[in-house]
Amino acid sequence: GAACFSRQTAVRGAAIKFFLGVDMPTEEGADEDSDDFGIKTKTPKKRIKVASLLTAKKHKKKKLKRLLFEQGKEDERIRIEGKKGKKKDKPNFTVIEQLHDAQEFAERLLSLLKKWFTALKFDHKLLMLELISRVMAVHRLVVVDFYDFAARYLTPHQEDIHRVLAIVAQSVTDLTPPDQAVMLTAMIADRFISDKSKDHAIVVGMNAVREILKRQPMGITPELLSDLVDYAGHRDKAVHNAARSLLKTLREVNPDLLRKKDRGRPAKDPDAGVSSGGK
Repeated sequence: GAACFSRQTAVRGAAIKFFLGVDMPTEEGADEDSDDFGIKTKTPKKRIKVASLLTAKKHKKKKLKRLLFEQGKEDERIRIEGKKGKKKDKPNFTVIEQLHDAQEFAERLLSLLKKWFTALKFDHKLLMLELISRVMAVHRLVVVDFYDFAARYLTPHQEDIHRVLAIVAQSVTDLTPPDQAVMLTAMIADRFISDKSKDHAIVVGMNAVREILKRQPMGITPELLSDLVDYAGHRDKAVHNAARSLLKTLREVNPDLLRKKDRGRPAKDPDAGVSSGGK
């Protein structure tokens, strides 16, 4: 693991990718994707930025909107389908599990990321954040300042925002202090989910909150949860579906946080209808 702290970017990058189970680029299929959180593991295709819509000419805007929509759908598909267990898509948990002192490793890597922040390229910063997050997930760690550091990237217009949210959600475990998870879901809701937010921002924010609550069911206040669940009545179908998915998740992991009307009907006892009288 010492190579992850190398001053040489190429050495450090190769070591981090090894820990993440990321294949190095090859000539054949250099644009293939792989990772259970939608992270490009070979040379990525050029991504379209939301900001490009502002400067695009009128006749190009329609095409850009369509490509942005398809890009978002593809990110979500990779994240979801990657979890279904294709062997080549599995992260290299075996190596991470064998770290001698995972807590020290993660804290040292975060310290270096802060120290070299201005000198590192954005992609390399995300690689380091991803490894810290993965180590936190595998070893169920609490790394002080990780969420404060990652918070700077939690904005709807952030480049690669799907990837950033996946990294943050991945780091949460059942041992994450509830107050930290509550802070995180509140921050995401404040920045992504409001009546003034764009529909796409609401969807990605809602999905991120759902992923966090799957890992730490106590990571949200009842008041905020009620506000988010109410988006099930939103006019946009994608927002409606995201809110319904959040509701379904909470019914499974922590129904007590939901309002009584949102908890759904209790599961029927299969023996309840059997009468001893046999009428």
